[in-house]
Amino acid sequence: MASNDPENFVGDRQILWIGRNNSLDFLLKEDGTAIDLAAVTKMELEFDSAHVVTDSTPGSYPIKWEFTPEVTGKVSLQLGNDENVPTELEKYYKAELILYDPTNEEGVTWGEIPLFTK
Repeated sequence: MASNDPENFVGDRQILWIGRNNSLDFLLKEDGTAIDLAAVTKMELEFDSAHVVTDSTPGSYPIKWEFTPEVTGKVSLQLGNDENVPTELEKYYKAELILYDPTNEEGVTWGEIPLFTK
């Protein structure tokens, strides 16, 4: 099931299935064009100060990003079993996606991802 299917949403929020391997897929764009993620060294998804998912390995979960010409800008999140994800069900979050690279060592906030835990 694709992450953009209507049954994967509660209102405007994507469902984060706790305890499952479902992935949430995004295409990061700037001015309508997918961004090149080749220089990204780390990504974080911050739910709140106590729950931060960090990944420094581009091709693996929990945060997977790709930068081949065919799929540049694609980010997939597989968070349902990550120990840093809040496990309280039926809760709304605006998780902040932060990208790091050699010229932005403090990170750049890309935006918020509205999520609902289920």
